[in-house]
Amino acid sequence: PPPTVAIRRVEFPTGRIDHPEEPNPKRVLPEAVAYEVTQLLHDNITGGTGTAAYTGCSGQAGKTGTTDNYTDAWFAGYQPNLATAVWVGYPQSNDIEMTSVHGTTVFGGTFPAMIWNSLYANGGVPCEEFEVPETPISWAPYYGEFTQSGPSEETSSDGE
Repeated sequence: PPPTVAIRRVEFPTGRIDHPEEPNPKRVLPEAVAYEVTQLLHDNITGGTGTAAYTGCSGQAGKTGTTDNYTDAWFAGYQPNLATAVWVGYPQSNDIEMTSVHGTTVFGGTFPAMIWNSLYANGGVPCEEFEVPETPISWAPYYGEFTQSGPSEETSSDGE
């Protein structure tokens, strides 16, 4: 079957409408690398700045974003079956700082992550798991120039 197309058109505030071209997917990362990136972004949604987005589905990954002056905030996340980005800001101005919206400063982990959560929790998006690649990346401990040759006896495996 042809690739799924979710964006049929983009409407701009000026009235201009863009129609995306037909998708022509091309793998740009090896499958094992993409899987590892997804695992890092899964950690962000379960224990980092994106926790407000997490619905409990273990197949979720995402990243928050905020401009320096709080004029834009977003959360971009995905599951194997759907990718979505939520942006919060003022399209007419980059001068309006969102430092007191309903009593809170808006950053990617607040309203954008909460909106994303609502879509995935209430929008009928089934929870799916990411497939583990057939040939995963093999990691080996690395101890750089300024570290000891291995973990010290005073440091446990969880870093404490």
